[in-house]
Amino acid sequence: MTINTKKFWNDRYISGGNSGKGSYGNLAIFKSDIINKFIIENNIKECCELGCGDGNQLNLLKIDNIL
Repeated sequence: MTINTKKFWNDRYISGGNSGKGSYGNLAIFKSDIINKFIIENNIKECCELGCGDGNQLNLLKIDNIL
């Protein structure tokens, strides 16, 4: 069975859905803590993010520039 991911996400957002549990609440905070630690330890000033979903997770990142 092949899953059409483009259709899945388009349908999800059209129906009022969001990126899911990993982009909100405790899971989002957990992920952003790990990413922010990496950003600080490696003195990263900008990044290019791919697959951001609805973009909510990006609000938690502590970085100067995000593309």
